[in-house]
Amino acid sequence: MTSRGYRLNHYAIKALLARFSLYKGDKEKAILWASDIVKYQSWFKFSSEYDIVYNDIVKLYGDVIFAFYNNNATLYEEHENDGDSRLQAWDLDALFGSSDVYDVRRHQWDFEESVPLKIKKVTGNSRTEICNVMIPMIRISEMYYILAECYFEKDKKKAAEFLDYVRKSRECTSVLPNVDT
Repeated sequence: MTSRGYRLNHYAIKALLARFSLYKGDKEKAILWASDIVKYQSWFKFSSEYDIVYNDIVKLYGDVIFAFYNNNATLYEEHENDGDSRLQAWDLDALFGSSDVYDVRRHQWDFEESVPLKIKKVTGNSRTEICNVMIPMIRISEMYYILAECYFEKDKKKAAEFLDYVRKSRECTSVLPNVDT
């Protein structure tokens, strides 16, 4: 029963239906399914900077609705990721925006090597052990992105509000630019 909230449960199925409906082009159904998940947003909390920096929760599992598990998920970094084959982000400012220095996702990187911490083995407590094996598949943020995409054509302001909610939940401080596409 451990971590059953990350398995294919009632909410994960609704989230998959939202994703599938959007892929299918049925935006009304996508809104219906995504809205049904978003109303339970207090159950899927966005992880904070504190969670990442002090609790080593580098996969932001507070907002995960559905995940796979792989006991060997960190082996890539330990055995395969050496020398020039290293998975790196050369410009984190380009990835996250130079003005969003408080974006919690920045703390998911080993800045000395520009390597994502989520593929490195973390030791410590039971929460960090979950991070080692978890492969997040659907997050609450995706439900907000689906809503933003579905509302964009009929209400750009509302669509931008959904995007802003995710950005603020990730502690982004910069203002969302005018969204035209």
